Amino acid sequence: MNHKRFGRVHSIATVNGELHVAYEPWSVPHMAFSVLSEPAVVAVDGAADVTIVPADRVGQLAFVLPCGQRNVMFTKRSGFHFKSG
Repeated sequence: MNHKRFGRVHSIATVNGELHVAYEPWSVPHMAFSVLSEPAVVAVDGAADVTIVPADRVGQLAFVLPCGQRNVMFTKRSGFHFKSG
């Protein structure tokens, strides 16, 4: 099973000459991406700690906006296309 994890980036730094990111995982409901063209409602995972990972392990970007009491995640699947470069 290919499970994607999303998180809020706290900082970016180099460790031994390699780029790393420190992030806090988002809690994403299991069926959040089952409906195409709809953003997912997410929350910071309170049980998880901030994790530091090499930047080359980041495979997809998402954009999260606060909307009232919720955080809404936009990804390519929800119709929000990111440009790189």
